[in-house]
Amino acid sequence: SSQPAVRGVFRRALLETAAFLGQPIQQRHVRKTQLPRIEAAFITNAVHGIMPVSHLMQRPLNTEPVNDLYQTLVGQLPDPLNESRFNP
Repeated sequence: SSQPAVRGVFRRALLETAAFLGQPIQQRHVRKTQLPRIEAAFITNAVHGIMPVSHLMQRPLNTEPVNDLYQTLVGQLPDPLNESRFNP
């Protein structure tokens, strides 16, 4: 079973809003051997919102997809999570 570490309020709001807007978000456990194939990733929490992962294993990741996702969702997420706390 693929379970996140914490089932947070922001995470749930993000997943529901993204699905409603036709922007499904893929969640899954990743094996260490799969890390070199990751192109973009983000983490979330209620304090900071959506934060792109800029580097993984000393390799830069593409933050543009995360920035685009944020721009699509920011006006749709419920307050107080709708505040602009994103740092691209």
